[in-house]
Amino acid sequence: MSLDERSLAGTEYLIQQNNQVCGRPQTLDLTAEAERLASLRKAISLGFVNAAHDISEGGLLVAISEMALLGRRGVDISFDFCQSDRLDIQAFGERSGFVVSVPVAKRAEFEQGISAAFSVHRLGEVTGQSLQCSALQLTIGLNELGEAYFHAIRKIMAS
Repeated sequence: MSLDERSLAGTEYLIQQNNQVCGRPQTLDLTAEAERLASLRKAISLGFVNAAHDISEGGLLVAISEMALLGRRGVDISFDFCQSDRLDIQAFGERSGFVVSVPVAKRAEFEQGISAAFSVHRLGEVTGQSLQCSALQLTIGLNELGEAYFHAIRKIMAS
């Protein structure tokens, strides 16, 4: 899917930020999805992938946040690949695809092997103990992020 086809239609972000349930989520080409998953499984079996997460619920920023939390590693995110001035769509647009953490030494092999099935974009680097994204003016420590993520329902119920 090209970057200009992305939207917030049918997303959790649209519900939470605008109290709107509208639009249709992305339609899937199931044959293409099967090919992408086979390529990703092959990359994993060849040791090219440290971690992977789908971006279908919550979008790119949620997937990266969950990976950082569960991996207990920070990340410095770049949206340099974006062709849109709508960072909310890039960060929270729900669509088919994956965020994949690849060892630096295997990056070229990974990109060469998977490029036929996926559009590959470098999103940032695993580093430190915080989630950082200068394009969104966001820096949050993993402890603070974990507190919000793992205890949100309890806090909402207590208020």
